[in-house]
Amino acid sequence: MSEIKVNSIKGVGSTDAAITINNSDGTCTANITNNLSNRNLIINGDFSQDQRNNGSEVNPAVNGGYTLDRWVNVINTAGKFKVQQVSDSPDGFYKSYKVTSLSALTVGTGEFQEVSHYIEGLNMNHLNFGSSAAKTITLSFFVKASITGTFPVAFRNNAYNRTNVNTYTISSADTWEKKTITITGDTSGTWLQTSGIGMRITFAVAGGSDFDVSSLSTWIGSNDFTHSSCTDLLATNGATLQLAGVQLEVGSVATDFEFKSFGQELALCQRYYYRHASGAAGRNIGIAAIYQANDVFPVIHFPCTMRTTPSLDVSNSSNYFRVYSNGSSDPFDTFGQLWNTGDNAVGLNANSSNGITGRSAGHAAMIITDQADAHVSFSAEL
Repeated sequence: MSEIKVNSIKGVGSTDAAITINNSDGTCTANITNNLSNRNLIINGDFSQDQRNNGSEVNPAVNGGYTLDRWVNVINTAGKFKVQQVSDSPDGFYKSYKVTSLSALTVGTGEFQEVSHYIEGLNMNHLNFGSSAAKTITLSFFVKASITGTFPVAFRNNAYNRTNVNTYTISSADTWEKKTITITGDTSGTWLQTSGIGMRITFAVAGGSDFDVSSLSTWIGSNDFTHSSCTDLLATNGATLQLAGVQLEVGSVATDFEFKSFGQELALCQRYYYRHASGAAGRNIGIAAIYQANDVFPVIHFPCTMRTTPSLDVSNSSNYFRVYSNGSSDPFDTFGQLWNTGDNAVGLNANSSNGITGRSAGHAAMIITDQADAHVSFSAEL
């Protein structure tokens, strides 16, 4: 019987041993250089979180907006596709992100229809982009489309002047496939390391020739996000594309998707968007003080520190909310200005202009939703 005796195993080009063998007792020690936890830079890569829509279809507006948590649509023509959190997903997952074309789009030279994920600069400091120490990164994801073809994925900086466009191929229609893309880190350009946008990852579903990159799989000083070889999904009426298990990590190897608990993933999303109350009548908004007659001030504490001072996203229609105080209650329409605004808590205000009547100064009050589609939310999105 042949034997190979070694005291360590190293990777090609590595100076450190990946596995060290103890010659006296034969035990092995693995040198794991990447943290196995918190390695995925994508938040809500399993698409489990949909605070805004709770699984309902959304038609993105011009200039786009966030749909599922942490996923944003950037578009210049509205009404061309819809998105939705759906249950159809590859083995091991229970949700995916589905794009459906609503018409056969004639793609103009300046057309852009994007599904993007923005990574906060504070979360990618360790990548060292923009320096000679920039690290190699690997993107992996599951994808299913109703049409075959070649599709783009672009990595771009905040200033839209550094891009690396790659492609992947759908070989079989209506079949889940796993794709892996590895790119070297960008040693040039400016990459934010603050609470702004550090990196944009874009899955284009349509893109005009104005945004065709000249060379694939290399860093270029431009805002391009597609390539002349790519298929425009939206050029086919009713075409669909689904994503699941999106992961971005340091290194050249795509590890298994890092699952977090539902609560962990939700908390990460709430740094950027927090839906405080919605979904049914009778949801508690909070305890409030009646500062002066018909002037109600509730204070809401966020479950985590938000990325920055948030903006208020609140429903506004007749009798959407109700205030209880001093033995009686009254409906009112919406909330007004924010006061004492911060990234940990916020004060709201509702008064007679919002429909408050019969409330006496100096009393405490309780505020609830009075309609199923009433909501109070806060956005600190990138």
